[in-house]
Amino acid sequence: FQAEDGIRDVERSRGLGDVYKRQKLAYHSVAPFITGGYGRISKELTYILLGEHDVDMYAYYGIEGGAIIDYELKGKHGSRMLKIIGGNNNLLHAKLWGNAHNYDYVISHMDLWMLANQIDKAEGAKFIWWAILDHEPVAVPTRILFEAKNFYKAIPMTDWGKDTLVNCPDIVKSKIGPVIPHGIDLDKWKRVNNPKIPEIPDDAEFVICTVSKNYRMRESNAVMLEGFAQFIKETGANAYYYLFCKPWTNNGYVLPDVITVLEQMYNVKIADRVIMKKIEDVYSDEYLMKLYSRADVHLLTVAGSFELPLLEAAACGTPNISMGSGGNSWVLGDDRGIVIDKGYGMWMPGASSKLYFPRPEDIANALKRYYNDKKLRK
Repeated sequence: FQAEDGIRDVERSRGLGDVYKRQKLAYHSVAPFITGGYGRISKELTYILLGEHDVDMYAYYGIEGGAIIDYELKGKHGSRMLKIIGGNNNLLHAKLWGNAHNYDYVISHMDLWMLANQIDKAEGAKFIWWAILDHEPVAVPTRILFEAKNFYKAIPMTDWGKDTLVNCPDIVKSKIGPVIPHGIDLDKWKRVNNPKIPEIPDDAEFVICTVSKNYRMRESNAVMLEGFAQFIKETGANAYYYLFCKPWTNNGYVLPDVITVLEQMYNVKIADRVIMKKIEDVYSDEYLMKLYSRADVHLLTVAGSFELPLLEAAACGTPNISMGSGGNSWVLGDDRGIVIDKGYGMWMPGASSKLYFPRPEDIANALKRYYNDKKLRK
């Protein structure tokens, strides 16, 4: 969606949904009722786009077997109906490729680099990637995506992401669009006065929370737990850590086992100070606002990316600790928390590029800063 294409006014533009003429759009994502960040992005972006365009969603996850439903989205401008075409639980949505040429644009914020071959063969289609980006330098599969003839534009979510693309000699610069960040609704996310979280004792002198997934190593959950163990070892604080993720998943860590090993490594008891989600429970945004408001600091050192919990915590008046690699450091800026060193890089199989991971001692030192200086906390 570039001004030179004659469909967008740079001065008037408010983002992906603000263009001159009504477009017919396909949106490739998870279904809007899926919990978590991807589902929220799907719901909020399609709701905005439906205000000015015709939108069909190709949900690769959430609706199976190619089923087609009409789904009601609710927002500040009333109800809007979204047609959702179900997929087969993987990014390669079976029905999208035969229909892509019938739309003005196909938009996705998912990992389009995995579909470069299909995009290259999708004659008559134009694919737009609302790109989170997390590798440094640009991963080789992303470079291949830019070479696909039907790949139209990448719209970076952060300045960091755009700089990373611009600085890559293999990237066609004309395919890099303007930065359009995701965000949160400040009319919704607000501080809760005197919040009560049953799992956190009222006499806790210092409370840390992390709102994350336990999906794979990039979330750094084990490293954050190690930073907490070092912090307890060095301060002896009456502190509690609410790690808001599942204790174990198929692709992630078995976090109770990580805690057992950390207790042995550091000769410190933390099992009764770490709280995690109950696997079977569903938690509301209202609960999350209480958790952010109860915490003294929100810790999130996920590798790269653009993590909405950083903004949610800030909106609730709680500072953040994040890492100086990827879009998260750009999201924090100078007034939303502490950005620790980007740590060490690890070469990722398949990407031929690096993700950066934090050092536990840097996490512990940042926690000590907030613990020792109450003025920094709010």
